[in-house]
Amino acid sequence: MTSRYAGFTVIELMITVALLAILVGIAAPSLRDLTMNARITSQANDLMTDLAVTRGEAVKRGVRTAICTSTGGTACTTSNWQLGWIVFVDPDGDGLVGAPTDIIKIVPALDGNNTLTSVGHTNNGAGGPMVLFRPSGVVTPGGAGTVQFTLCDSRTIATVGAAAASNKGRLITVSATGRAIASRITCP
Repeated sequence: MTSRYAGFTVIELMITVALLAILVGIAAPSLRDLTMNARITSQANDLMTDLAVTRGEAVKRGVRTAICTSTGGTACTTSNWQLGWIVFVDPDGDGLVGAPTDIIKIVPALDGNNTLTSVGHTNNGAGGPMVLFRPSGVVTPGGAGTVQFTLCDSRTIATVGAAAASNKGRLITVSATGRAIASRITCP
């Protein structure tokens, strides 16, 4: 009677591990892009939701409401948007949070080292960026008719090239009427 061992030889295991390493090497960049695409889309949608909430609260309450940069979640700051923001009631339009009960929503810093900048905004009481909505739901812009937010991740022309960076960023435009729309852009 002969005995036979069941199992894999070392060569079979090495070939399997090598094939697995090749497949992981091929799939990893796609998975990274998938994760980054999901993150930037989610962050753009969250900002659009917060702008809609700010506008809706202005109309519902019949007072001015605002969204401004805030690192601590208790007051407007001069920080960048990616470090967080708050939505609050601003009945006198001074860009300052009057009382803690005036704060409607606090948003923490963005994940993934993404950048969020704006142009056309007004300045809050601390001198930082803010979007102010009137009780009618329209934006009170600081000169320009629209406010634009640019959301970018690390896939910029400078870091990955024009082809890889194509349409990876988001541009959120708040019209003078207060409506926000998002579009894809290529970050420089």
